[in-house]
Amino acid sequence: MVRYRILQFINAITIRHAPPLPNEAVLLLSQKELALFQRMSAFDRHHSLTVYLELASRRPNSVHLLKAALLHDVGKGRPSVLHRTILVLAKALIPQHLTSWNRYSRHGFRGQIYSLSQHANESASFLYLAGSHKRVIELVSHQETPFDADSRLLAEVDSRC
Repeated sequence: MVRYRILQFINAITIRHAPPLPNEAVLLLSQKELALFQRMSAFDRHHSLTVYLELASRRPNSVHLLKAALLHDVGKGRPSVLHRTILVLAKALIPQHLTSWNRYSRHGFRGQIYSLSQHANESASFLYLAGSHKRVIELVSHQETPFDADSRLLAEVDSRC
């Protein structure tokens, strides 16, 4: 886990451009979903594409799962490396305090960290507004609390990529 987090940190500070989406991935997404994907940071687009490619190699016909792979982080916004790092540390060291940070303004530092910790719900809300399929929204909203085979697979691949 430590090795993964170190590599993740290095990627977060070095990735400036995400590779383009393959045509088959672009064709999966509606225009609104593609717009959501494109507004993510280069690091998050790169990560989501990596998750998508892994899942496409394992479950190429699972359209909703593949869409969820591409869109599972659209609710993060564009957090800084500092925000990402503090969130990882807070989850590991003081998870009981993290939930109390919901009382802070989303414009303040702790409020931003709390909001980032809730990105699954934020992502699902964006996808609902974009008119995404109910199953895609369900997979994205439960990415940290998997409940079936597809959501467990998404969570497993997400945690490794």
